[in-house]
Amino acid sequence: MKDPTTEYYNQNSKDYIADTFNCDMSLRYKEFLAYLPKGKRLTILDLGFGSGRDSLFFLEQGYEVYSMDPSEEMIKHGKEIGLSHLIKGQAQDLHEKEVYDGIWACASLLHVPYEDLKEVFIRCRVALKPEGIMYASFKVGDYDGIRSGRHYTDMNIDRAEELIKDTGLVIKKCFYNDDVRPGRKDKWINLILICE
Repeated sequence: MKDPTTEYYNQNSKDYIADTFNCDMSLRYKEFLAYLPKGKRLTILDLGFGSGRDSLFFLEQGYEVYSMDPSEEMIKHGKEIGLSHLIKGQAQDLHEKEVYDGIWACASLLHVPYEDLKEVFIRCRVALKPEGIMYASFKVGDYDGIRSGRHYTDMNIDRAEELIKDTGLVIKKCFYNDDVRPGRKDKWINLILICE
């Protein structure tokens, strides 16, 4: 059975890329990079890379970037814009152990059903090196279901704290922002997670 969210992005990839590629993510980058370990060439997983905007930014900063997405159309786009370490798969498929210094999950885990999110956070913890960090963002709320042709899991701090419990991750920082896309009124919750 095909995943409706992945199919949505396969069918609407051009519009999605046009809508998101040039968004100003500088505040989120700053928060993430402030907690990323310093030193040697670091490895970042862009989990649900979508338009490739963030993968390109991290590449330009000198990081080794792995870009994962379940959409065939996003993978094709990733090749077109020069991403080299492309992985086709969902967050639920993550299986590496202590590979990444950072995991960037910008507006991607919000497509994972709430009941599956704890397991995904556990997989992310296992994939991170001991000093690694993770960033994840969600629309603010408590909805879990299909909206606009995609599965959405909205988040608030209470839900986030419950999900993170016993995953090996802890919430280091939580901050909110308005949607950076013109004309959008969504509020976003941003989580910086560190390994226990």
